[in-house]
Amino acid sequence: RNEIGFIPRIDDGRVSGLVVRSQGSGTLFRNAGLRDGDVVTAIGGRPVTGPQDLDRITIDFAGGGSLPITVERGQQTLALAITIAPQ
Repeated sequence: RNEIGFIPRIDDGRVSGLVVRSQGSGTLFRNAGLRDGDVVTAIGGRPVTGPQDLDRITIDFAGGGSLPITVERGQQTLALAITIAPQ
């Protein structure tokens, strides 16, 4: 969360993704292949339903690992991965 900012994208009153922007040094952001304005629509194979999905990541990946995400970039859908460092 220190390297990537998230803003909920709302469609028809429901969260349909998280719009991302670089924060801090931006290293993790760039290493994950993200660009400002990308929309994360799935995390770990589960659709994004709100910011609470970030809390789930903190618990599920406390020991670190590679987290698969699905991103919308314009008209493209991309499969990316974020490397999570152990806490």
